[in-house]
This record gives sequence, structure tokens and C-alpha cells, in this order.
Amino acid sequence: MTRAHALALTDAQLALVKCHAASLPVALRDHFLRDIADCLRGAPSDGALMAAINLALDRVHAFQQGVSR
Repeated sequence: MTRAHALALTDAQLALVKCHAASLPVALRDHFLRDIADCLRGAPSDGALMAAINLALDRVHAFQQGVSR
């Protein structure tokens, strides 16, 4: 288990994370959000946040494909 750390997002960044999380099944949202947080520290740039979101989405989709087989 990873240690919790402070993460400061702008309102626009938080809205982006919420939008992507809402598109996922509820059971996968916690994993998605934790993956994002694990990639970031402090007040991330928009580019760093998008990279973390894309990585987390890739991991969620890979997990879903593995489960459906």
C-alpha cells in the first residue's frame, strides 16, 4: 500500500479527473484515482496530469481485458 501524500489540483484539473473517473465502472474508480495520485506530487502541471490520467486509463483497460478473458 502506498503512503498518502498531498496533491494540489486546480479546479480545471480536478474537473478533468472527475470526468474521466465518471466514465469508468464504479468498481474501477478507486484504482484509477490511486494510479493518478501515485504518479504525481505537489501541484502537477497540466501535462503531467494528462500523462498520469492516460497511464491510469491504460492500466484500467488492460486490467479489464485481462479479467474478461
